[in-house]
Amino acid sequence: MIKKTILLLFIIMSVSYCNSQNKNNAEMDKIINEIASQLVTFKDKPSYHASINTSACSFEFLVNDMPVLSYYNKGGIATSVPINPQILKSGIQTFTIKLYPGYYKENKQLIQADSLTKDTKFNLSFSHKDWSNLGEESKIDFEFSLPHTITESGIKEFKLAGSPYFEYEGTFNADVPYSLKGWKESVDLTQENQEDLEIEVVNAYMELRNKFQDKNIKDIIVFNKVKLIERLQSIYSSEKNDVLEVIDDYSENFDNSLFHLKPIENYKLYFFGDGKTVCLLRTDLKNKREPVIRIGYTNEKGKKRLSFYGFTFHRPVKRGPLVPIR
Repeated sequence: MIKKTILLLFIIMSVSYCNSQNKNNAEMDKIINEIASQLVTFKDKPSYHASINTSACSFEFLVNDMPVLSYYNKGGIATSVPINPQILKSGIQTFTIKLYPGYYKENKQLIQADSLTKDTKFNLSFSHKDWSNLGEESKIDFEFSLPHTITESGIKEFKLAGSPYFEYEGTFNADVPYSLKGWKESVDLTQENQEDLEIEVVNAYMELRNKFQDKNIKDIIVFNKVKLIERLQSIYSSEKNDVLEVIDDYSENFDNSLFHLKPIENYKLYFFGDGKTVCLLRTDLKNKREPVIRIGYTNEKGKKRLSFYGFTFHRPVKRGPLVPIR
């Protein structure tokens, strides 16, 4: 009799679990279809990139006052980064370059130099090509290099060597088929009470962190729905599979045996988008300007690794909640 009772309980629990799983799967599928249904397919799909080549400096690079790339280390980098997510609509776009002294190693420690040197280099170009034909050659839209002098031997040297900081703002034109609302009509967060705002921002990040901690992918996607729709639209993703790829990206380490969330710490409040967006970024040198949502896990070789997830919040309407936008 006892065995039959235990078996009956097991069957009831199994059925309840299956029903719960089926309900969750149905809800998730509804959310995915809702996101995919709002994505528009375009014939022309210009994909814009910024190519950056630097040496002897650290930097921050922004498009339309939204962060694209930052670098705080010794030496320099050469890379190309997509910028469509920072472009809301066709027309004149702004960009900002902020240069700081580079770093060098001393006794295994990174130390920042006092000033920019004559070897400082920052070359930038904007280009585009069609997303449907990424094999084609890119069309250069704009090029920029630092002000320089040329020595008698023909070597370029940074004209403002000795300066502790250099900033340049410029514009370029972009022609995209989409038009996104983004943060343009959002509340200017710099005008709010900063102490109250920081508490609210930290709480928003903690709420998001808890969703990752609970591995609640449904709530993570719902929380980021507007951000996902705009970001996917800007890179011409319009299929259900594109949404599924984002979900896989967020949840790829959920099954890892050493999956864990790092604490939110060593941060500072930063404003972007002309004061209409806000985020927390790390301030410690080793992780400077990196996102504060960090997930620890082990890779296939058993080595410890970290994944970073960046989130930028805005307030769409006065007295409304902060929600992710990028």
